[in-house]
Amino acid sequence: MFLKLFRHRAEVIASLGNAMGLRVRPYVNESLPYFRRLSFQQQEKICFALGNLIRIFNAAKAEMGSQWDSRRLIWTALKSFDFRPTADFFEQIEDDDIIQIYDTRGVQIFSNLKFFDVCSYNLEELYVLDWGMLWARDPEALGRLKELEEKVLTDDSVQSALVVRESHLVWETRSPLRLEIAYCLKSISPVWDRKTNRKAGFAVNEKGEIVASSSLKTKEMWIPDEARLADSPFSVV
Repeated sequence: MFLKLFRHRAEVIASLGNAMGLRVRPYVNESLPYFRRLSFQQQEKICFALGNLIRIFNAAKAEMGSQWDSRRLIWTALKSFDFRPTADFFEQIEDDDIIQIYDTRGVQIFSNLKFFDVCSYNLEELYVLDWGMLWARDPEALGRLKELEEKVLTDDSVQSALVVRESHLVWETRSPLRLEIAYCLKSISPVWDRKTNRKAGFAVNEKGEIVASSSLKTKEMWIPDEARLADSPFSVV
């Protein structure tokens, strides 16, 4: 039941991205070797997340028409989660930015499609597999990101976007292409639940650019039996 639904929704999202000139890959194998190993409840949860992403994009598209605007899309996403951003959050956003929204556990619950454009993983891999196996980065850079995440979530004095402007490299560790991506973190901002006025997570605004790749030999390619399934999709690396 959910195999067919996942394929359909992944293809819809890929089509949305391709229509905007972005590379979004739905899956490689129609049998969905990773997704099919999940429990019924996990499959349902992922299909719901895909459906929610489609609803957000369709709602934003209905408002914007042919004039695509990143700020309007992110505003639509925040409204769908009933989140309130900082007053200055949108000041830093440009159309080619990667915008991600995370909950308080550090699990990504939304990203614009630019995120998928700067990696070679497909939607099945991204929604099913543990992100800690998909990417690697310098421990110092990772520690810095964790510090910023903790600050925006626990420091009540943080009421505006933290403008960072820090760059670091991320390496794909399990893809055939092994892309190397340069990210520039522009800002990180807390978001609040509109009903409770409590912090509900944080939003990240960054630039991403593929700077190198190195194709692997066939024997080095990752096979499904080596995969570690994620407890929650889209955990922060």
